[in-house]
Amino acid sequence: MSQQLVAGVDLGGTAVNYTLLTPGEQFLIDGLCEHPARSKEGPAICMQQIADGLAIALDRAGASLADIAVVFDTPGPASAQGVLSTRGATNFVHADWAGYDLRACLAAMLNKPVTYLNDGNAAALWGHFNIFGADPGPTSVSAIIGTGLGGGVIVKGEDIKGRAGFGGELGHVLLPYQSIPALAGVHPRCNCGRTGDLEAICSSPPSPTPSSPLPRQIPPTRPRPARHRLRRQEGPRPRRIRRRNVPRHLPGPGPRPRPLLRHHDQHLRP
Repeated sequence: MSQQLVAGVDLGGTAVNYTLLTPGEQFLIDGLCEHPARSKEGPAICMQQIADGLAIALDRAGASLADIAVVFDTPGPASAQGVLSTRGATNFVHADWAGYDLRACLAAMLNKPVTYLNDGNAAALWGHFNIFGADPGPTSVSAIIGTGLGGGVIVKGEDIKGRAGFGGELGHVLLPYQSIPALAGVHPRCNCGRTGDLEAICSSPPSPTPSSPLPRQIPPTRPRPARHRLRRQEGPRPRRIRRRNVPRHLPGPGPRPRPLLRHHDQHLRP
C-alpha cells in the first residue's frame, strides 16, 4: 500500500483489539479483530502476543508494517509516555509490569515509533468527537467502566494528560466509602495501592463482601478450544457468570449485588 495507515492497538483487561484506519477515516477491518489478553502471564509473553496479533491484523487487511503509524492504548495508571505505575494496576497484576515502559517496548519490538494513550483518554476522545465533531468549543468528561474504571477530560479537542499523565484518571479518585451503607465493613483496595478509590468500588466485578476486599477474579473453568495460535495460552480461562448466578460466586455472605450496583450508579452520576 502507498497510503499511510493508522494502526490502533488496544490492550484491555481481557482482550487485545486491533483496527486499521485510512487517511480518509475508512476502517479496513470489518468487525472485531481481537484475541484474549495474556497480561496475567507478564510483559514478556503479553507484548510478544501484541506484536504477533498486529502482524495477523495487517495480513488480514493486506497491509504491511511499513504502511502504518502505530497508536497503542492501555489501562492505567501510567505516565503520559506509557510507563506503568510502580505500585501496580488493576489489569497488570504480574510483578514484572511494575514500572514497565509499554510504549518503548512495543516501539523496539516493531522497530518503529509508537504513540501511547491511556485507554480512558482514547475512549473519551472517541466519545467527544462522535458527539461534537471538530467543534473546539465544547468540553466533555467521560467515565468508562470495564475491568477497571477509566476516564478522560477533553478541552478544546485535546485530552488533558496532566503533569504526570494521570489527568482524567477518575478511577483513582478517593471516595468516602465508609459513608456508603452498601459498603459497610468493606475495605475496597485497588490494585494501584489505594483503598476506597472509584475504580475499586465501581469496576467489574463489583460485588464485595463484608469480610474481604472486592473480588478481582472470576472463578475459572475449563478452557475452550483454541481458534488460532494466539488463543493457545496456559491455564484456565475466566468463566462467564450470568447475573442470576453472581451471589453464589461471592467468597462469603455479603450484600446482594443489586443494592450495591444502585450505589455505583449514584456515585457515577454528575
